Amino acid sequence: MIRSPSNRLHPTCFPSATASCADSWVRSGARRTVPFVLALLMVAAGARGARAQDQAIIDRLVQLNKKAMDDFDTAEFEASKKSLLDAEKSGKKAGLETHPVMARTYIHLGAVYLVGFKDKPKAQHYFDKALDIQADIRLDRNLTDALLKDAFAAAVAKRSAVGAGDAAPSGKSSGTKGRKSEAEDDLGLPTTEAETESGGSKRRRGGSKEDSGGEPDLPKKIEALDCPYPNDTPPGKKLTLRCAASPKMGIENVNLYYKGFEMQDFESIAMEKSPKGWWQAVLPKKVIDGKSLQFYFEGLDVSDQPVVSNGRAESPNVMLIVNRSGPHPKKRREEEDPLAVDDDVLDRKYGNRRFWFGISVGSGVGFPFSGKPESLVNSFDDPKHSPPIPSALEWAGLAHVVPTIGYSFTPNWAIAIEGRNQFILRPKGVSSNVSASGAHAVVLRLLHYTKQQRTRLFWGVGGGGGEGIRGIVTVNPPPGTGTAPFQDTVLFGRILLTGGIGIIVEITKVAALVAQGNVFFSMPNTGVVVDGTVGVQFGFGDASGRKAAAAKERAESVAGSVEDEEEPGK
Repeated sequence: MIRSPSNRLHPTCFPSATASCADSWVRSGARRTVPFVLALLMVAAGARGARAQDQAIIDRLVQLNKKAMDDFDTAEFEASKKSLLDAEKSGKKAGLETHPVMARTYIHLGAVYLVGFKDKPKAQHYFDKALDIQADIRLDRNLTDALLKDAFAAAVAKRSAVGAGDAAPSGKSSGTKGRKSEAEDDLGLPTTEAETESGGSKRRRGGSKEDSGGEPDLPKKIEALDCPYPNDTPPGKKLTLRCAASPKMGIENVNLYYKGFEMQDFESIAMEKSPKGWWQAVLPKKVIDGKSLQFYFEGLDVSDQPVVSNGRAESPNVMLIVNRSGPHPKKRREEEDPLAVDDDVLDRKYGNRRFWFGISVGSGVGFPFSGKPESLVNSFDDPKHSPPIPSALEWAGLAHVVPTIGYSFTPNWAIAIEGRNQFILRPKGVSSNVSASGAHAVVLRLLHYTKQQRTRLFWGVGGGGGEGIRGIVTVNPPPGTGTAPFQDTVLFGRILLTGGIGIIVEITKVAALVAQGNVFFSMPNTGVVVDGTVGVQFGFGDASGRKAAAAKERAESVAGSVEDEEEPGK
């Protein structure tokens, strides 16, 4: 008997088989098909899960970039850098090294390092990484700093010159004309020149002459509402801001909105027309404080309706406030002492000594609460017969000399060991066993100095002891003894607690003049002594940490970023 070919699928089924044989064949095929279908479904589900996971990471990177640029706009460069480095690390771990959102992250890192930290090599490094991923990437519309534009253009030109890629700074590379990348769609950032306008205006910096009492000429070409402004301005000085409005816009009035130091909301000023045609307004010096100034402009038509803007409340223009006579704002990060005051008012040339020594001289007065005259004349050392100490201020003698050795933990905090060597002139012809000629003591002080500048105040507390401090008293013998009044001394101490305040003036990098006032409380012979000293100090070493910070900055200012390095074993 010849078997049908179909019988190979089931050896018990012949052409004359019944319907039960057909059912058996169907069940046998199903057993083979179901596992295969389930495997396909699992693969598809895994792919969808991976895509969903990647999208979640991309969304997180987008949010980190947005937060970073918000911090960038308010000059919070350290926070901006932290967010971007977090985004870079997350993208690498997720395997998104070549995704456009990473290219945008590198653009932002380059901007932060250049504008915020003045680190051009690292900025160029990140621009190159961005161009490696997306050759036609461009700067964001709010990254308008001239130095930043030049640095990015140099990176593009270098790439074009060596043939590393077809970087097209005009956004016209092949296959990308008129199209945003996925990352730029996520971030809401422009790629074409037309998209750089907000409300019909471009956000611009520079382009006008610096205010020096004279008003600059209007630009020859005015696109909409052009408001050039400098990158930074000194604190505590009035600031004039100007806008030029295009006649085609029908602008009848312009308002300036600003938010200065410790202001919660924007306040507005109506700008006035100048003789040359500028719309201008003057901000008072009290708002030019802190680290930055936020502002934007609105052009209004005849019905007071806004028709164009330069900046917005949610994305304002930002101008840094920089003390031109002091350090750049990035120097604020060098001082890590939590007790130090804000560096934007410091003059870091001073207060940097690590060790010092000095010598001062002075004198003082004391008021005793207990004790007896110390001389042995007429047995007045006998408590029953010794006269009482006069209840009055007692002079502490001719002078005392204060040698000092100090050590500074920071420019603001130090400790010092001081000697107090007191000298008292005895009356002529009086022997040393009758009247004391001085006293010697040592105290340890903890000192705090005010902000760094040439002239600073300081104060401190301390304690010590030794012989103590002596005051000069005049003893009036009891009537009938035949003894004339004579000079004697009273002892304050031997334990001393002290507090003081002073002023230091650094006349050179090494030498300083010092004046100091002190109050001493003594025991067990209780009393209070007040004295004053003047002297000189000589310092050496460096307590500012500037050398270490400079070395760290030089180490980080290389083309390869230490943050880019993979952890060992990864």
